[in-house]
Amino acid sequence: MVLRGERSSNAPYLLDNLQAWYEHDYDTRLLHHSLSFFLLHELTEAGDPLARRVFKEEIAKRYATGHPTVIKFLEEENWLLKYLSKDELESIN
Repeated sequence: MVLRGERSSNAPYLLDNLQAWYEHDYDTRLLHHSLSFFLLHELTEAGDPLARRVFKEEIAKRYATGHPTVIKFLEEENWLLKYLSKDELESIN
């Protein structure tokens, strides 16, 4: 078990990376895309308003790529309808 503020031997920079990610308003370029997306979702569900804003932006960006696998994932998770308004959805189509 790794206590808060301590580092595990196999992830020496994880806490630094998470701290930088937080300090830069959850900039998804600072962490691996799948990790940052998952964390944004969890923080959004926990009620973090900044995470919600960034998560919505990320959903829109990923949907706008038009990549079939990404679109399928977003639709299966129901994140398009759950997190984006009708106007937001129309603006990315």
